[in-house]
Amino acid sequence: MQCFLRLAGFLGVAAGTTEEQAENFQWGLRKSTLNHLMCILFTDVAQ
Repeated sequence: MQCFLRLAGFLGVAAGTTEEQAENFQWGLRKSTLNHLMCILFTDVAQ
């Protein structure tokens, strides 16, 4: 995640909007990792 944020910061405007960056990061995750993240229960948005 940290590497992705550094890359997005380096690219600036070329990296796209925050929403586009989030979508690109999501598609870059392995399917098993993405499934695990989707199954985590959070009690509030701050987590």
